[in-house]
Amino acid sequence: MTAQISDKISYRDCEYGVVGWDGPALFDPAEYGLQPIMFSTGCWQGYYCAFEVAAERAAGPGEGGEPAEVLCLTTVFIGLTGEPREAAERGAGSALFGVRPRYSESDGCFVYQNIGAVLSYTGSLTLGADFIWDHYVHMGFHPPWKYRTVHELTFAAGRLVKAVDRSEEMARMRASAADSESPFSLFKPLEPRP
Repeated sequence: MTAQISDKISYRDCEYGVVGWDGPALFDPAEYGLQPIMFSTGCWQGYYCAFEVAAERAAGPGEGGEPAEVLCLTTVFIGLTGEPREAAERGAGSALFGVRPRYSESDGCFVYQNIGAVLSYTGSLTLGADFIWDHYVHMGFHPPWKYRTVHELTFAAGRLVKAVDRSEEMARMRASAADSESPFSLFKPLEPRP
């Protein structure tokens, strides 16, 4: 299996991949009547999304006196087929939060752009940036320890309630595994025993 495209998220002026979560799916196209199809070997599920953590409009300060931050869906990249594809090609595709899809040659799929919908997500997201290419594997989704910068964000009804920097913890995990003599080390290929 090809390495898969992760959802993207913008958080405090930096771009991250969503590399883990604890809670429900962030976005399920089936809940909106969309049936995605694979459009690339890097996207077997047929869609991926972009999100942002943004200042809540017309809201008072959140915890610590800072402006409250909310989780927003900004873009959906999706593979369509059959009648939904034909309708989208005519500019009459199913609307998602009032936005109609357009085909993107550069992305190789249909794109719902500039959505800006606040989600009522409750759960935790793990974000990763600065991927360590020495740990690239050409399959599945990459886990958090393969990133230099890792944050865990916890949301309640779409509002950010806790943010923890996990970067040092991931660095310690990499160092511990790299120093290990275990044949099951995360970084050393298994070798036949003599």
